[in-house]
Amino acid sequence: MGARVDAPAAGAFVVIFAAFLILRHRVLGAIRAREERSRFERTLQQAEVRTLGGEAAPGELEDAQLKMATLQRREEDARTVTGPFGYSFRLMVPNAPNNNDNSRQARREANADGGSGGDDGGGRGADDEIKKLGPGQYVVLGLVLLSQIWLLAVLSADPMSPPSDMFYATFGN
Repeated sequence: MGARVDAPAAGAFVVIFAAFLILRHRVLGAIRAREERSRFERTLQQAEVRTLGGEAAPGELEDAQLKMATLQRREEDARTVTGPFGYSFRLMVPNAPNNNDNSRQARREANADGGSGGDDGGGRGADDEIKKLGPGQYVVLGLVLLSQIWLLAVLSADPMSPPSDMFYATFGN
């Protein structure tokens, strides 16, 4: 009779997978918005210092404060997800391990002064939080994918049903 698909189970999988992808996309957008705001905080602090020292151009601090408010609003919008029927919730955005703003700022200042600052010296900045997969990890991911496809093919047949006509045509009685 051939392969059969359980439509409700397949539909549930597709809905859950799509929801996961959408949520992951929103979390990554919220992380990018937070990082952009964090990078601009230093510029705002410098503008405040120049204003207090009397070295700032007229309106520089107001422009920086306006941009900071815009970045904060953008970050808040990225963290808020509105669902059906007007239901909304805020995403809890994870922090990168060992990469809080103070340690990044300390490494930047140390690098600007010519010190090592804990940077690996491999040409990557302190803001490079996304790690690339190594070749061994790609091999493992490929093996997992192939094993899942193989399992799908093997387990798609009902073990309690009699063999199909194609089985008898291929392997005989």
